Parts: sequence; structure tokens; C-alpha cells
Amino acid sequence: MKYLRFTCGCVLFFVQACLADPLPPDDRLQFADGLFARDLYELAAQEYSGLIADHSEYGKIDEAHYRLGDCYRHMGKNSLAERQYAGVFKRYPKSKYHLKAGIKRADMFIRDKRYEEGVSLYTLVLKKRPPEPMGSACHFFSGEALMTLGRTNDAQKAYDIVADKFPSSDYHPFALLRLADIAANRGVKPESIIKFYRSAATNNISARAAAEALYQIGRLQFEQKQYEDSSRAFSELAKRYPDDVRTRDSALDSAWSHFNSGFSAKALKVANLALAAEKDAGTASSWLYLKANAERQLKKHDQAIATYGRLIERGGSSTDVYAYEQALCYFAKGEYALVVGAIEGRIANKKIREDALWLLARSSAADGDSDSSVQYYTKLYKDFSSGRFAAQAMFRVAGELQARKDWKASSDMYREVSSKHPAGEL
Repeated sequence: MKYLRFTCGCVLFFVQACLADPLPPDDRLQFADGLFARDLYELAAQEYSGLIADHSEYGKIDEAHYRLGDCYRHMGKNSLAERQYAGVFKRYPKSKYHLKAGIKRADMFIRDKRYEEGVSLYTLVLKKRPPEPMGSACHFFSGEALMTLGRTNDAQKAYDIVADKFPSSDYHPFALLRLADIAANRGVKPESIIKFYRSAATNNISARAAAEALYQIGRLQFEQKQYEDSSRAFSELAKRYPDDVRTRDSALDSAWSHFNSGFSAKALKVANLALAAEKDAGTASSWLYLKANAERQLKKHDQAIATYGRLIERGGSSTDVYAYEQALCYFAKGEYALVVGAIEGRIANKKIREDALWLLARSSAADGDSDSSVQYYTKLYKDFSSGRFAAQAMFRVAGELQARKDWKASSDMYREVSSKHPAGEL
């Protein structure tokens, strides 16, 4: 605190000295720059303003106006900053701050959501062929503003220029990401979209852009059910960028990619590790569901039954689905009465109704309850006459009637199967 008071006191003393005995303009500009460098923007603004007022013909007056604009911008006085930048851009076309001032003013337009004005000024700057990195920045941020305005075709042209003509630009990988987004929104084939993402993923400019590209590749391939490819993309993401936010975002999808690729053991290991660290209840349920499925696929039926039980206890809209999959485990163990107990009261749920009726019918038959079996098979083929189990359900009812020596009923049912499902294997 004492040091701060001493420093401020020295600055104020120097300012007062300058007012009493004005310094040459170069010294005053240097002094103002020193204040600016120390984040003393209000004092620096006073010095720049005084220099401009006292030396209007000074050879570096353009720089003073530009720096004054920077002070106002840092002070939150945007209208005053914009006025300074506008003056430099209009009055000093040969100044090294000419294009910088135009770009900063355009940036301010965009921040103020004056997108049309921003695009117009970026376009004006680009006509003067600015050097890098200003050129690629103008094209990219012009594209961003055009996207906000809904002018997607014009935005695409801006991003194309960055992607094609500025391969070393900081904005190059981000332009590729934007082009991929545009292609996806237009329904372009996934292979073409992935090309943009792969180019962004191999860039040496931005780790953030590369990580985002790998994440999007993994998601797109997952949606296309290309699970092994998706798994590789997510694994590369985790290996190259372990601390990136997308590595955390992709953890569950990555594990499901392993599962859907047939690597249930790997998926189970990942799920167990995640559950050991997970604190969010909603996310924990997602990991529990993966764990239960992996256990079921690995024939660990007792463990799967217990995991599904934990999910059922948590409740929620998917409880009936959990109960049905738990019943599959009971069926695999030959515990048919438990199958019926698990899902008999849940068949009203349309998500599982057809599969649940089929499982109930088979379980009842296997448990020697032919009446219940016929009941569920009959309900199945009547409610789902065009479903994938309809022909088999009718055939099995006919077989049961035949076993009961009800020849006419069984014969009629066999004919009905043949009539309604002539192309079926039965």
C-alpha cells in the first residue's frame, strides 16, 4: 500500500510538473505511453488529450488519437473510443494505425451487436489489402457477424477464404470448424463434413480447435453407428488433450462406443472408474445404465440384476426400460417367475410393450404356464399384427392348441399364419 501511494504520488507530481513546464511532444507521448502500460488509463487519456490539444500538427498525432481511443475503450467509454478510431481511419490513411483503428472500430460494432456496420467496415478494411494477421481476422470475424445475420452463404465465402488462403492463421482451424457446421446444417454427407474436421484436428495452431474437431468426429461417427471409428476418435482426443473440456464431455459417449463395438469389458472398466469419481446423480445414472448393460453382455447376470435394481430404485422416466432389461437377465438365468414379476405390471409402456409381451409369453411357456403363455402370445399378435413377433406368436398359439388336441382351432390358426404372413419363414 505504501508503495502504491508513493507511485501514484510520483505520477501526480510528474503530471503537475508537466503542466507547469510542458515537455516536448515526443516526451509527452512517451510519458503517456508509460501511464497506459501501467493501466493508468484515465491519467494516460488526460496526457494524450493534452498532447493533441497542444500539438495538433505533431508528426505522431495519429498515434496519440489511436492510444486515446484505447484508453477510452479500457475505461468503458465506447462512444468516445469509437470516435477516436473513426478519426484515425478517416484522416490518416498512411498511418500504421490506420487499419488497426478500422479493425478495432469494427470489433466494437460487433460487440455492440451492430453487425451490419461491422461487416461493412471489415469489408472496407479488406479492400486495402491488410497484412497478416489482420487480413484473416477481418475475414473470419466478418464471417461470424454474417452468420449472426443469417447470411450463411456470405459467411461461408468468408470462412472459405480463411481456410484456403491463410493456412498459417490463428483463425484457420476455427474457419474449418465453422465450414463443417455449415455443411452439417445443410445435410451434407457425413464423409464430407468429417474432412473439414480432420483438417482442423491435424492443425498445429490451436489445441482447442483440434480437440473440438476430434470430439465432433467422434460424435458424428457415433450418430452414424460407426462405433469403432467413433471409439478411435474419442481415444485420440483423450490421449492428445486429456485436460480439454471435450475429453470430459466425451467420456460417456466414448465408453458407449467401446460397448457398441463389442468391447463390453473395456466399457465396464471405464464405467466403474467413472462411478467411483462421479458426484452428480444424473450423470451417475447414465454410467450405471452403461455398467448394467456391460454386465449383461458379459453374462454377469447377478451383477447386472443388482445394477438395474439400483437404477429402478432411483426412479425416473426410464424405470420400465430398466425393469425390462433386468427381466432379460432373469430369463437368461432361467428364473422365469421373476421375469413375470419384474415386468408384468409394466406392459402398458409403449417403449417396451411389444418386447415385454414376447418375453412374458416365452417365460410363461418355459415355466409350464401354458394359459398365460397363450394369453400373452394372443395379446402380442393382436396388438402388433405387423410386428416382428406376430407370425411366431400366432404359430406358437397354434402349436399349443394342437398340443391340446383342438384340431380345428389349431388348423384355423395355421391357415391364418400362412395367409397373413405368406413370406414368413414359418
